[in-house]
Amino acid sequence: MVTVNADDNTSRDSFDVTVTVTNVNEPPAFPAATDTRSVPENTPTAQKIGLPVMARDQDVDAALGTLTYTLGGTDAASFGLDTSTGQLKTNVALDHETDASYTVTVSVTDGKAAAGNADTTADDTVTVTISVTGANDPPVITGNASITYAENGTGNVATCTATDQDRGESLTWRLSGVDNSLLSINSTGVLTFISPPDFEDPKDLGEGSEAAKDNDYLVTVEAFDGTATTTLDVTITVSNVDETGVATFDSLQPQVDAELTTQVVDPDGSVTPTTWKWEISDDGSNDWTTITGQTTASYTPVTANIGKYLRVTVTYTDVLTIRKTISAITTNSVGLRRSPTPRRSLPPRPQPAASAKTPRSEPTSALRLPLPTPKRTP
Repeated sequence: MVTVNADDNTSRDSFDVTVTVTNVNEPPAFPAATDTRSVPENTPTAQKIGLPVMARDQDVDAALGTLTYTLGGTDAASFGLDTSTGQLKTNVALDHETDASYTVTVSVTDGKAAAGNADTTADDTVTVTISVTGANDPPVITGNASITYAENGTGNVATCTATDQDRGESLTWRLSGVDNSLLSINSTGVLTFISPPDFEDPKDLGEGSEAAKDNDYLVTVEAFDGTATTTLDVTITVSNVDETGVATFDSLQPQVDAELTTQVVDPDGSVTPTTWKWEISDDGSNDWTTITGQTTASYTPVTANIGKYLRVTVTYTDVLTIRKTISAITTNSVGLRRSPTPRRSLPPRPQPAASAKTPRSEPTSALRLPLPTPKRTP
């Protein structure tokens, strides 16, 4: 309120004036044109990023509007925004190695013009730079968890690969698991058996539901980046391979009238012979002649075979029901049977004639000689 006075030097008058200040809308504004935030990589989605990006509004009268925030900019799709508070949030998985910095804009409006009428035009905008801070990313292993490997093999069992998003980190390969002592892995992820596995003689130890010695080898492949370790459980199943049997003789020297017997051994297990054939040859290499009627595992050479070599051929079926044919040739030609050399009898030893017992003589005392006298030095 103010008082207005009027004076014309003759009379004077006054009146009171009340001045009422009416409220007008004042636009909200951000404290600065730019702002920054940071977030660790691999942060789950819908997580808050720092403090809200807030504008200031001098109007306290709700009738003059409430603040509404809007997200924009090139990288807006990677983030979310609470429109009532200005709180930035993650919207996708962020990777420091892919992109370490993002830029968005946050605009604000109070929904009113200066005169108080509705107006949704943005009143102010701030540019926000969001930095994605690095964190250790564990390696990612690529490889088969189930492998079949033929017995007796010496080659690579498998090759595992690993990637690490963290730049400049080197990886170390390691093995663990119940059967890790039977295999090895090199610096490039190549997995091998230390000794060729044998299906008929498995060495696996078994674990959990896996029985021991069932040809399933259990190992865990590990990739280590110096901080984090990633693992891959691998089962290597050793498969059976058909192996050729061997025929041998029970004697290195075949002899006339001495039975020669063949043994057949197959690495795959027991065998079931079906046919036998015996042959003779002058040199053990050519012109083999079948010995008629000899169709068993044994043959007894006769005099006509002297100086000749023997060959036996057997056809059999192994435990894999595979039909096989193998042969064996004697190392030496047939010779005469050697008769045991009779032991020569020695004539009886003559016994000494009986004689009277010689009386025991007493020992004679040794003759004592005087010791030489040392030469006296003058």
